[in-house]
Amino acid sequence: MCEVYFANGVFLLVLAIEAIGTFHRKWKRGELNSSSIGRLTGSYLLFSVSAILAFAPQLIVRQIIFGTPLALGLYGSREWDWRSPHFWEVLFSPNRGAFLWTPILIPSVLGLFFLRRRASEIATYFLAAAGCFYLLISVDPWWHGVESFGIRFFVSLTPVFVMGLAAACARFAEAWGNLQEVTRRVAVIITLLIVWNLGLVFQIRDHLLPIFGQIHWKDVVYDQFRVVPGELARAFRSYVGSFL
Repeated sequence: MCEVYFANGVFLLVLAIEAIGTFHRKWKRGELNSSSIGRLTGSYLLFSVSAILAFAPQLIVRQIIFGTPLALGLYGSREWDWRSPHFWEVLFSPNRGAFLWTPILIPSVLGLFFLRRRASEIATYFLAAAGCFYLLISVDPWWHGVESFGIRFFVSLTPVFVMGLAAACARFAEAWGNLQEVTRRVAVIITLLIVWNLGLVFQIRDHLLPIFGQIHWKDVVYDQFRVVPGELARAFRSYVGSFL
């Protein structure tokens, strides 16, 4: 995970929390003795050493190319915004704010809190990882992802968001009671959110949206309902016509 993207290292926090929880549970049960401490400590140390050895080639390559093993390439050309983090912008900025560009993330994040009722331990892991990832991106000077659709950095959290969305759907089912009825409603809501994002993708494709920088939501909404349907129909006819 870290070789794909350095920021994925925050997921190692899950293992740290799990280790602390394991020691705590054994201590409460009176099972924590020299033998169990040695066995657990050895397991975690073995994992840590293995992870470092597996990641070492990446660090060596970066040392050779950039002169430092922790270099971020182009993204290391600016200082991190430790004193002025972009907490609000990451979520709500017109410049790739996560909740505005990908609104399906709103029920996904809420679902992580609902998940605590069903699987509190797993929910704690996911919330800790997602929270730390969000904090890390907030101090990144390139938090908006530069030229991308939305904040591409959060792609790493996709499995967490999927679990959160599933938990949110389950919570809505409990609230409404009628499983068949709630399934139809949830399906409609999720479909609309998917269609909304597909419309934004089409706007990017046809240059109705800038590939970077601020956007004007008044124009975005207008294009979504008045321009995209017609352009999408013409693009589809042109695509089909090329095979006829």
